Amino acid sequence: MPIKIVTDSISDLPDSLAQAYGITVIPCYVNVDGQSFLDGIELTRPDFYQRLPQYKNPPTTSAPGIGAFKQAYDRAIQEGANGIISIHVAASFSNLLNVASLAAEAIPTIPITVVDSGQLSLGEGLLAVEAARAAQKGKNQEEITAHIQNTVPRTYLYGILDTLDYLHRSGRLSWMEASLGTWLDIKPVFMVNRGHVSLNRTRTYRKATEHLFRQVIALGPLEQVALIHSHPPLERMALFDRQVHQHLRVNGSLITTDINPAVVSHVGPAALGVVAIQAPV
Repeated sequence: MPIKIVTDSISDLPDSLAQAYGITVIPCYVNVDGQSFLDGIELTRPDFYQRLPQYKNPPTTSAPGIGAFKQAYDRAIQEGANGIISIHVAASFSNLLNVASLAAEAIPTIPITVVDSGQLSLGEGLLAVEAARAAQKGKNQEEITAHIQNTVPRTYLYGILDTLDYLHRSGRLSWMEASLGTWLDIKPVFMVNRGHVSLNRTRTYRKATEHLFRQVIALGPLEQVALIHSHPPLERMALFDRQVHQHLRVNGSLITTDINPAVVSHVGPAALGVVAIQAPV
């Protein structure tokens, strides 16, 4: 195991993929109503989604301490790694990248490269998988890092929100904007790329999906496509999956995962999204 890949739980990397590629996932903390839980360990995603509407205050997340990163890096060294690439949520969204960098500086025995994914959710997760695949092919640390840094600008996350309530609760929208948006049946479509978020307001869910697929199709040939969601109704999820296969000409099943608490506290339940990596020119 010459090069070890490390990421965090905001990557929404399914356990099966993390295990298949030997990727270490460091859990973040979910803070709800005065209590902190380790994401996916002390608080499962199904439990979080079920309790979300009942929380008095919007849940937040916080980065693990330096010790958690050092422990993960030390374990990789003990298992035989001669290099580590640590890929994390965009620095514009969290201080987690800074914590990882401080931990890396405290371990001088092997090179540790900390990479800003510029992404959230599976946008980050797919980059970790890309790095692990390159490591399995025998690429060295510099080659893998260069490959990921080249892939970051080509990685996009698009999502459709079912409600504006959670953007309002998290302070992203005023009460008036949220109320007017609900009255007009506004379904926002957001995009994440290189650590930036843009938001487009569309009328009705049908128009939101049309807008999303226009944006993804405009990217041109795609190298990878995956689905993310925050537990929408099953029939809506099935329809969206069929639309992805139809519009993006995807064959076979797709990587599909539910969204982490850090993002769901802003986007709310029943959101749907696509992560797409453009094919290199």
